[in-house]
Amino acid sequence: MIAYCLSGLSELALVKRESERAAELLGASEDLFRELGVAVEGGEAKTQERILEELHETLGEDRTTELRAKGASTPVDELLAA
Repeated sequence: MIAYCLSGLSELALVKRESERAAELLGASEDLFRELGVAVEGGEAKTQERILEELHETLGEDRTTELRAKGASTPVDELLAA
């Protein structure tokens, strides 16, 4: 459930034009899905793909990858407190 919430927060950050935060939250969501061994499917997969595409356009692929890795390695409680 938290993985879905992180993805939703990523989408919200993107709408608020907080692209770097959106990338970190997306990275945390992706990592949590991986840790749980849960495949991202259906509407959630499409949402994450759309977010990623928009982040690539806004930040570039390298910066997006860097921030997603940062989000994946940051404890969720720290990420949400920021």
